[in-house]
Order: sequence, then C-alpha cells, then structure tokens
Amino acid sequence: MLTAEVVEWLQGRMPRRDIFVKPGPREEQLPDYLVTVTRLPSATFTLDGIGELLPYRVVCRPAAFDSDSGEEFAADVDRALLQHEIPLIIGTTRVISIDSQGRPYPQDIDAGERIPWVCTYLFDTIPLEGGS
Repeated sequence: MLTAEVVEWLQGRMPRRDIFVKPGPREEQLPDYLVTVTRLPSATFTLDGIGELLPYRVVCRPAAFDSDSGEEFAADVDRALLQHEIPLIIGTTRVISIDSQGRPYPQDIDAGERIPWVCTYLFDTIPLEGGS
C-alpha cells in the first residue's frame, strides 16, 4: 500500500475542508492544519505471508500561534483513522484493521509556535487480487 494512497483516503475523511493531508516526513511551512503521513520502514508479514502489518507515522500540526487546538485536532484525525467500516479498500489493498500504538502525543514546539501531535498506526493489509 502506497503512502500516497493512504494520504488520498485520509484526506477524504477529514472533518473540515481546511485540513490538508500530505506525504511526510517533510512538513511544509504552510498551510495551517497539516497532517503528514509517513510509512515507517518495518513491516511484519501476517496470515502466513499473505498480508502485511504496515506502520505509518501520522503528524498533526495545528494552526500557527494556537497551541490550544492541537490536541483536539489530533483527536479528530485519530477518529478519522480508527472509526470506519472494516474491511475497506485503499488503492490496491484491502485493509482489515487499523490500530493505533497509543494515543496521539505532543512534540516540541516549532517555529510557528505550533505543537505538533504524533501517533503511529498499524494497517493490517491484504493485497487485492491482481494488485501488488
């Protein structure tokens, strides 16, 4: 499953239109309310090698100079990732579960006085027939 496919799927689940989802790990200076999705290098095979457990790091960056909104923003993104019908199709992959590795937690303040929130999510996946 490609990071770009996860980004496109998650963008469609955002509760507001002013939230932008981009591939990470690089974060753009603008816009406010940015979510970056980065696939982490490790993957674990499941179901006797048919499926994969894919880790993605999700960073939620709230508006500049508004340190109070970050936790609520991260909670909205967390719900978008975890509350949906299973299984679901993302790109050429069937996702049979998405689990978080804890709750989103704050990072160090950035130059725009934003406090990004981060969490890792595990996507339990099976390729669709004919997919890669």
